[in-house]
Amino acid sequence: MTVKEMQLDVIRTVLFVDDEELLQTIQGLIKGVVEPLTEDDKEEKYHNTFGMSFEEWNQQFLDNADLKEFVPEYGTTLGEFRQKIWEAEQSEEMPIENLMTYLNQQINELEG
Repeated sequence: MTVKEMQLDVIRTVLFVDDEELLQTIQGLIKGVVEPLTEDDKEEKYHNTFGMSFEEWNQQFLDNADLKEFVPEYGTTLGEFRQKIWEAEQSEEMPIENLMTYLNQQINELEG
C-alpha cells in the first residue's frame, strides 16, 4: 500500500465516525504523533506539582465538581480523595523495596 493509499484509508475511516468526543480523541492522537512537542509543551506536559498548594493543584480538574460530594467507589468525598492524591504527590519518593514491604505488611494485617 502506498502512502497516498494509506492516507485515503485513514480519511475514509475517520469520515464514518460521528461521535464528536471520539473525533477529538483521534485528532489529539494524530496531532501528538505528527506535531513534535516544543520545549514549552514538554514542560507543561510533565509539570512537577511538588510544592504546589492543594487549591492550585486542584485547578487542573476543569470539571467544577462539588468536592463535598460523597463518592461511593472511593468511600469518601471527592475532595478528600483528591486531597489524598495531592498529599501523595507532595511526599518524598519511596524506594520500591520499602513500598513492597509496606504493601506486604498491609496485606498481612488484612489477612490476619
